[in-house]
Amino acid sequence: MHDCVTNWTGRCYNNSNVSVRFNVKLQRMRYAARVDSNQTQIVSALRAAGAYVWIIGLPVDLLVGYNGHTFLVEIKADSKKRLTKLQADFFENWAGSTLARIDGPEAALRMIGVCGTT
Repeated sequence: MHDCVTNWTGRCYNNSNVSVRFNVKLQRMRYAARVDSNQTQIVSALRAAGAYVWIIGLPVDLLVGYNGHTFLVEIKADSKKRLTKLQADFFENWAGSTLARIDGPEAALRMIGVCGTT
């Protein structure tokens, strides 16, 4: 769904009973983005391994701290799923700490350097 902006013009009265015209832009809120079907398992696996995990949603799905390292993580349920335009731009221009795209709990554990499976 695209954001929708609507203008609303009206009158109100201040404490001196003087009419004041105003124009307000009302913006419809976006629906929450869909959560990847494997996000719960990935977050559980990371937390079980001792990682500190924040679900941030934008520009990527997770902010993960583990053993003094920070990881920004985009989850895709299928490794063939494409990034959104915003995500692709972020991946292309990010100049900070580790940025990863993962598709399951095992990949998440490999990312933080923990061997084994969940």
